[in-house]
Amino acid sequence: MPDRTCSVDGCGKKYFAKEWCNYHYHQLRDTSHLPRCSVTSCIRPAVAKRWCKNHYYQLRDADPCLVANCERPALAHGYCGAHRKRGGGKYAFTCPECGREFTANTPDRVYCSRPCLAASKLSPMQRAVRSGDPAAVLAVVPVCTRPAPGGCLEWRFALNTAGYPVIGQGASGGLVHRHVLAASLGITVRALNREPVHHKCANPPCINPEHLQQVSQHDNVAEMLHRQFYIGRIAALEAALRDVAPAHPLLVG
Repeated sequence: MPDRTCSVDGCGKKYFAKEWCNYHYHQLRDTSHLPRCSVTSCIRPAVAKRWCKNHYYQLRDADPCLVANCERPALAHGYCGAHRKRGGGKYAFTCPECGREFTANTPDRVYCSRPCLAASKLSPMQRAVRSGDPAAVLAVVPVCTRPAPGGCLEWRFALNTAGYPVIGQGASGGLVHRHVLAASLGITVRALNREPVHHKCANPPCINPEHLQQVSQHDNVAEMLHRQFYIGRIAALEAALRDVAPAHPLLVG
């Protein structure tokens, strides 16, 4: 037979007599035939208006709770104890971030919680990335970029030390061009498997989806070395041409 415990809610002590532990038996044995106080967690017998003596004198003149269909008396700011713990307050608001209705004790509250406050500070690209919707990510590309020669769309905000566009931290952060390529392919950034995202335009701030492609690490390094070789070779040829014909049309611009 399992060990019996006290029948008082939240007690859990070992059974002593009449369904109670030793403590509650000596406290309640002479009033067990009386109804209990209606205040939550109070085990005293009710003497008037469903309250014990202590709560009767405390609550008899209180107004009812402001919450509809709640008959409990108001303890603070118009709310009973239960609804006060659920966010009862003097002022009612609607959170502009999540749309949830809430109450607060100060008139200057705007957001219902800290996560909503943090979400309100996200950039359009961060919001799109966090939503996980590829169409949303591609839709904000024109908003966050400026046109550049060659059809490039250059990121207008923060760049890392290598010149690549970055946003925030965590789930809504990272390299922007990787998020854009993943969105254009209809996959997640994690599905890129850490493979490099190559700029066909050789312009790191560009996030034009048409200028991005996923390549292997070997191909990415090979393309970079070839590009650097050609850039160096062109510079050397221009220097030699400048020594021979400083006014040559190829040197203009």
